[in-house]
Amino acid sequence: MEAHGTSLAHASLEWGIKESFRNYFERLPDHSYGFAGEARRCSDGQIEFQTDPTADADVNTLAFKGAVHLTGHHGALSVRIANPHVSFTADGEGVLSAEVDEEDGKPVRMAIANLMRENSPALQLPNLTFRAQLAEEGQYLFMGNYFAGDAMDPVSIWFTAP
Repeated sequence: MEAHGTSLAHASLEWGIKESFRNYFERLPDHSYGFAGEARRCSDGQIEFQTDPTADADVNTLAFKGAVHLTGHHGALSVRIANPHVSFTADGEGVLSAEVDEEDGKPVRMAIANLMRENSPALQLPNLTFRAQLAEEGQYLFMGNYFAGDAMDPVSIWFTAP
């Protein structure tokens, strides 16, 4: 898939989760970021995931690969975000989901945030920026500390040439 000469198969997703959560988490003496696959932490605190061209996603979904696992409080705090997907709706908005756990050896995917376009509804490369609000289901990922509709960090998708 291409738009204006830029391959949509070559993209990265950047999301800081929630700055106040990261600030709290990083103050914990035993906090730990664990990264796997195509995920990494950027210098500004954002977590970056790369597109996954092998994912079984539909035409309205961009799939990314990699995982971050945040742990602290001697294991009592555990937030895992793996292989995120952004599923777009007809109005250009979307939902950010990710694998957050496993059940019987199979990944459990959860809708984490509802996304609303920050920039024009027309596809504007090289990036798309979304305001993010915690989804109903996503509040369980944060153990009752944040609630559905709470503002999360913006989500950006950056498109690059292959």
